[in-house]
Amino acid sequence: MLHPATYLYKMNLGEQIIQDLISEAESQIKTIVAIYPGRFQPMGKHHAKVYDWLAGQFGKSNTYIATSDKVQLPKSPLNFREKVQVIRKHGIQNVVQERNVYAPENILKKYNPETTAVVFVYGKKDAGRLRYTKKDGTPGYFQEYEKSKGNLKGYETHGYVVIAPHIELKVPGFGEMSGTTLRAALATADQKTFKDIMGWYDPKIYQLLRTKFSQVIESFLMETTGTVLSGKSLVDDGPRYFYGNQKTYRKKTADMAKRLGFEVMNYIVKDNPIEVHNTMYPDGPPLTVSYFPTGVKGGDFSGTDYIKDYKGRPGYLQWKKYISKIAQSVGYKFLNFLGAEDSIDSSKREVLKPTTLKEDINLPINIGDTVMMGRFKNKPVVVKSVNFNDKGDLLINGRSAARFRIPPKEDSEQSLTKEWWSNTFKQLLTEGGAAGHMNHPFDDRDLTFGDMKQMIRLSLEGQLDLETGVQEKTDGQNLMVTYKDGRVKAARNKTTIRNPLSPEQVKMKFAGRGEIEKAFSFAMMDLEKSFEKLPQPKLQEIFQDGSRFINMEIIYPGTQNVVMYGPKAYLQFHGISEYDLDSANKIGDVPELAPLLQNLITDVNANIQDKFEIIPPKILTLNKLPNFEEKEQFFINRVNKLQNQFKLKDTDEIIQWHEEWWKTKIENMFPDITDDVKFALLKRWAYFDKSFRLNGKNIPDTIVLQKIKDFDKTDFAKQNKQNVYNFEKIFLELGVEILANISDYLSVVPNEAVKDIRRRIAKKIKVIQKSDDLKALEKMKFELERIKAIGGFEKLVPTEGIVFVYKGKTYKLTGLFAPINQLLGIGGLGDK
Repeated sequence: MLHPATYLYKMNLGEQIIQDLISEAESQIKTIVAIYPGRFQPMGKHHAKVYDWLAGQFGKSNTYIATSDKVQLPKSPLNFREKVQVIRKHGIQNVVQERNVYAPENILKKYNPETTAVVFVYGKKDAGRLRYTKKDGTPGYFQEYEKSKGNLKGYETHGYVVIAPHIELKVPGFGEMSGTTLRAALATADQKTFKDIMGWYDPKIYQLLRTKFSQVIESFLMETTGTVLSGKSLVDDGPRYFYGNQKTYRKKTADMAKRLGFEVMNYIVKDNPIEVHNTMYPDGPPLTVSYFPTGVKGGDFSGTDYIKDYKGRPGYLQWKKYISKIAQSVGYKFLNFLGAEDSIDSSKREVLKPTTLKEDINLPINIGDTVMMGRFKNKPVVVKSVNFNDKGDLLINGRSAARFRIPPKEDSEQSLTKEWWSNTFKQLLTEGGAAGHMNHPFDDRDLTFGDMKQMIRLSLEGQLDLETGVQEKTDGQNLMVTYKDGRVKAARNKTTIRNPLSPEQVKMKFAGRGEIEKAFSFAMMDLEKSFEKLPQPKLQEIFQDGSRFINMEIIYPGTQNVVMYGPKAYLQFHGISEYDLDSANKIGDVPELAPLLQNLITDVNANIQDKFEIIPPKILTLNKLPNFEEKEQFFINRVNKLQNQFKLKDTDEIIQWHEEWWKTKIENMFPDITDDVKFALLKRWAYFDKSFRLNGKNIPDTIVLQKIKDFDKTDFAKQNKQNVYNFEKIFLELGVEILANISDYLSVVPNEAVKDIRRRIAKKIKVIQKSDDLKALEKMKFELERIKAIGGFEKLVPTEGIVFVYKGKTYKLTGLFAPINQLLGIGGLGDK
């Protein structure tokens, strides 16, 4: 049980946290086993990344791959032994054969069922199909892990589910990585392509997979395009004779594929001469290819005679039956005949030549588009996947799309969902003013050591965009803007959120401040001109009579802070937030509105004004570091060293490290004080809770009291800063590595921007050296040592940093910017 003083202290952290901590302390669960179940035919890079993520949450020693020995063509050609060879090349050792991967008896039998909980990792779509409650309303076997933490049960009672991050990797020429695309690509991959796809190369495994998967494809082709299929007649099995030769055939088909946005990777028909068929359809292929085949009514052939014509409805029905059968034979189903049915009303035509039908039937939607679904086709849904089930029914995002409509452009833009926007420009915050403060990872003491390691892996692999696009953190002036009473109005703090300032008031507020006055007043004027071109009801809908504010960054050459962006001035839109105007407290974010406003402005050509161009956040391209494995080990070892200092687990939070450090420090400095006073000092120094007064009533020993006061006044802040720096240094160095591997920053003069930073630093150093300000000299020395320790001036880049989202929280990596900004900002000594 918790010590009474500890219980009282935990009360200050919030009721939910208290209950979680108490439940965890009293829980019988001592071990959590994490399992990644699947077929793994074969395991690809995306699978390995999910495993690494899972092991980062629960520890590698208790994280397993569960897979079976089942071989079933065409989707499961590998047996267990062959799968293990592949999996272990990804660096994963804990692989166990299971008859049922969702009831992994072989893994769990060595664990105590009363003290061991089991967690399964699922993709978001698969986890959504699990039933967490039975039909009678009682809890089912599977439960959500995040909702059950602190009250876990043994694996015989419940299994828990965590959702894996979506890891999108592309297979060149085949699309997003999946089991199907992997097998298709590996069947014909050369050694370089194999390594690009898998992340490693092993000649034996290369030959094994290439052989296995090419055999599967050849078997499939024999079944679907061979001479006999279950005793049925031939299907069209190759290029038409009118191509004449392979060279012409391949050129024409390559051009056709290019027009459709595809690339031909391989040909079923090899380099043998093209055979000319003399047999008439249906015993041979059609003699001609038409987009609208017709025949003689009541003719002798079961299909169609391409030499003569049907007319009207009979022709259309014959063609529809024929072409639908062809589509079905290759696994497709027609959803729309693109106007071909118009021929029904054209019975007087002698020859039917529809002009709207194309060579291929394609849905006019793409991944990322928004369609309207549901019973009344009024629910906006972002398209993440389009495929068909075994019955041939169209599925969008895995659900039946029997009812859907494609909204017109205006409807689509105004129906953008929160989910769509969260995948591109979600939750960007900036420091200062009413917008609040954005954390570095080391600022968030709720992060676990496992989280830190996973952030490091994702950063070095260029995969920080799993939840949202990675954005550049720009170095400008922040301004919150709303629209009220027909005017653009601004806020910089809580007072002005309640009573926002008009453009005239903003100009007065910054009057006499030179370029700062210009930046803010010009920004307000340009924004008001832009808003004047927009529909007023739409502005009212977005800003809700002044209760919603858009967070903007003013990037103006005359008010340059550290980074030079070039001669252009920008108003960069970030997110929109809603506030309670009575308290000026933030209610929440409304991220889907920022792109809507941006689109409205761009559509009326109001994004370029007298001084500023209105732009969205800059989305950056992250790349995997060339020496990824070496850097990963370097940074992970740094985290492990801190973690092992107090024997902490991956699931322990950073705050627990600080708590253990301060416990040891207090015990060594004040061994003779009571446990209650020790705990009060722990609250004060580890958790910044100063409710315990440092006075004679609480600490009767005057000598000890004075010693505690002296430490609290003169040494605590320095010591706390040093403790944080243990973590800060890791992430600043990490930021330096990541930022140096990015090139598409907003600055249009990147080389000049770096030179400018160096020049200004040199100037600042000279000014400080000539001064008699010992405090400034000490500060300069400290910041220069930080810069040297985390990479040096050779790693300078023209940006403040990057912004990313991890587990729904927004963080920043700033690298060298933090110490450079501190150095240039040393109190009033010359040019910043």
